[in-house]
Amino acid sequence: MSLRLRAVIAAAVVAAVTASCSSAAAGPTAPVTTRPKPAPPAPLLYVSLGDSYAAGYQPSGPHSGGTNRNGFAYQVPGLAAKKGYDFTLVNFGCGGATTASILESIGCPVQALGPGALPTRP
Repeated sequence: MSLRLRAVIAAAVVAAVTASCSSAAAGPTAPVTTRPKPAPPAPLLYVSLGDSYAAGYQPSGPHSGGTNRNGFAYQVPGLAAKKGYDFTLVNFGCGGATTASILESIGCPVQALGPGALPTRP
């Protein structure tokens, strides 16, 4: 698993845990005369992992094509917004990826990344 993927997953877990904690879990405290301000909601992330489909690959003819924002991963945040969800896409899709390469390799060749994805540095 890449370092970048681990960092994003760790940040998402920390945000979710932090959002689920409440002041009641801290034990008895002095009475509060005003209501505490609610914590802002944790960001909702749509994390896309996988091969060329996740990277947004679209065929344009026999033995040709490229990645673009017409792939399914890029459509999910917009479709979710229509239902009231505010997702941010974090795309780790890599054209040509396999289960083994996702588990064993760090990063993805720049030419295989989806649009807007940043290369991972080992």
